[in-house]
Amino acid sequence: MLGDKIKSELGLFKDQIVSISIHDSRVHHGDLEAVVFYREKSIVANSEPTESINFNVVERDEDIVWGDILNEVLMNVNGKSQQTIGISSTFRAVGDEKIACSFSVSGR
Repeated sequence: MLGDKIKSELGLFKDQIVSISIHDSRVHHGDLEAVVFYREKSIVANSEPTESINFNVVERDEDIVWGDILNEVLMNVNGKSQQTIGISSTFRAVGDEKIACSFSVSGR
């Protein structure tokens, strides 16, 4: 799981995560992969460790317009006590689907 790798293998603090994006692999129907961009050193005093990363994946048929999919992702982000660290989507339909995702950590 992404959050476990960031916490245990990389040991990143919240401020070190710059962004997370998703893309599909090059296999025929595509597997969803996440790419994490991060700073090597913390730049904020008293930064908190990344305990978990929450994600919300929205998968829709390829005939749904991207605007509707991204609006759904944004509606799920607003109003929660979470800090959004990334909103991303595949650049094309993966298989017969379009996929968008938001990533967040607890707090502000």
